[in-house]
Amino acid sequence: MMKTFSARTVAALVCVGGVLGKQAPAQPAFQAPVRCGTEARPSDIVAGDFDGDGWTDVTLCHLATSGTGTAVTFFGQADGTFGEVAYSNIGTWSRGLAAGDLNGDGLLDWATTCDGRTYLGYNLGARTFQSSSWISGGNQHGIVIADVNGDARQDVAGTYIDTCTGKHQALVNYGLPGGGFASPSAYTVAVCPDGIVAADLNGDGRPDLATANQTTVSVLRAGAGGGFYSHADYAKGRSGWGSSLVAADFDRDGQTDLAAVNSDDASLSVLHGRADGTLTAAVVYPTSADPREIACADFDDDGWVDIAVTAFIGGQIDLYSGGPDGFVQQAGIPLNAPMGLAAADFNGDGWIDLAATEYADARFAVLFNSLPEPGALAMLAVGAMALLRRRRRTAP
Repeated sequence: MMKTFSARTVAALVCVGGVLGKQAPAQPAFQAPVRCGTEARPSDIVAGDFDGDGWTDVTLCHLATSGTGTAVTFFGQADGTFGEVAYSNIGTWSRGLAAGDLNGDGLLDWATTCDGRTYLGYNLGARTFQSSSWISGGNQHGIVIADVNGDARQDVAGTYIDTCTGKHQALVNYGLPGGGFASPSAYTVAVCPDGIVAADLNGDGRPDLATANQTTVSVLRAGAGGGFYSHADYAKGRSGWGSSLVAADFDRDGQTDLAAVNSDDASLSVLHGRADGTLTAAVVYPTSADPREIACADFDDDGWVDIAVTAFIGGQIDLYSGGPDGFVQQAGIPLNAPMGLAAADFNGDGWIDLAATEYADARFAVLFNSLPEPGALAMLAVGAMALLRRRRRTAP
């Protein structure tokens, strides 16, 4: 006998699924990792469509104990796997990796910091890259590509530590009209900057810079005529290398918030933005041991930004579901010594997946989001609504 549902039950199903929307599970759900081997131990990873074929690719950096390291681009295919590979020479120890169009030719390039140099991977098309570098000196860590001065050219900014001179800075190489980049402009920040992000924190339409430091987050406000004002510092609530820093509106109040890892303390600090561009006191969440990289996106499609964190010693990806009351930690995803982390739709199903490097095993893992396909959910919702209307017409 076919099971029937009351009109109230059908209506509830429609409300949960959304009449024309997508289902919103209580927590992110990912399939078992699909792994891809690399020739050396990978650290950072970034995702983007480097060859312009509509499928998401990844670039990652190999760490070399000596000699020359490599940046490797794996080109994505329709089924979410990866085919061709492109190699570029870089330094031995990559500390940061970012993607962006460095020369305005419409092709996605990459940039990484290695051994006191910044390496730029210019996309030549046909799945090839040309690597060049400049000397930045000292100990450079995080890196970001963004137009921070509003001249329609991409700039390259990174964090910099010189223990000999005691300098702790954000270095900005502004893009030049004829191509290339100017010598770095230095902006002082708090002690031991690592992760860096560019985002409009005060709603003036200009990207600001923020760095994750040993115990604080430094914010550099963008000036109307270019450049940045002196840094303002906000306590993270915990101590530890802030190797990753991300910006998003976590609480849906229209203001940009920040989240930083604290590697020594095994924690995640979230600082919410205010309308005047200042930040609230940090809300701290525990992580597994030695958190390294953050990725944020609405993984469960409930309208709230979620967070994923790689824990190198902890051996897993920690997941945090966003909501009106903050973040709720979910069950982690076991991996072997995960470091880099990227969030993107790798198989074209409309859901955000994850890719993480597994340093110890010389490979990276892709975790496909296991939500149903958006089209199937829309058909389910429409069918449920039609059933509801039919039952109402035939009701006595």
